[in-house]
Amino acid sequence: MPGSAARTLHWPALRAWPLLLLAALQLWCSAVLAQSPGGTPNYRFREPAAASTANLGLAVLSEEERRYLQTLPEVRVGLALPPFQPYEVIAPDGEISGIHPELLAALARAFGIKLRPVVYGKWSEVVAAAQAREVDLLMSVGVTAQRAEHMQFTLGATPMVSALFTRRAGDALGPAPPPEQARFALERGNMANDFVARQYPLAQVVVAEGAQQALRSVALGGADYYVGNLLPTLERLAREPMPSIEVSQLVA
Repeated sequence: MPGSAARTLHWPALRAWPLLLLAALQLWCSAVLAQSPGGTPNYRFREPAAASTANLGLAVLSEEERRYLQTLPEVRVGLALPPFQPYEVIAPDGEISGIHPELLAALARAFGIKLRPVVYGKWSEVVAAAQAREVDLLMSVGVTAQRAEHMQFTLGATPMVSALFTRRAGDALGPAPPPEQARFALERGNMANDFVARQYPLAQVVVAEGAQQALRSVALGGADYYVGNLLPTLERLAREPMPSIEVSQLVA
């Protein structure tokens, strides 16, 4: 055929085809088995290393605590998509990692607790599931007065610093006004709502359905500030850059 090259396949090459086909079939089966029949990933916590639980075990618990663990049912852990990276990471195949899930998985392994991740489409659905007792535990959640009415909180496992994000000073839309007189794009049900109401009572709130929508609102001039956790917001901006957005200041 003009413009093409042809060569003869010798017997050793032909003999290799069944092996190559088998290898491809095994890869395909692995990908299918990593998902449930409905096409949803097989959500599971990353298995902790044995060394991470070397000094933990039932021996450190009281007799009453051990009896309680014996009666404890499967613990349903609520997570949201997109995950709260870098604290919570959900891989395409459903493996859940990050400092909070891996800490929880190590504790569960040490004390014989069975975990089942329950993944929702957005954070507000996770909070609603906790209120409805459809999940038993959340990992990366801030304390608010409203949440304290139906949740019990432990001490924080990691520091989680928040920040004000706004447009850069040289942006074509102009600089943002002082926070006291500004418009804040805030996620529905987020603890930042309490912070803004307390710190900037005269500020206007623009409700957003998610962090990305809130950040876009600031970038496009629909709002002046966004309050979000520093590391997850920077990670989100690295994945979906918005060059006009910068950190204005850190907040407690």
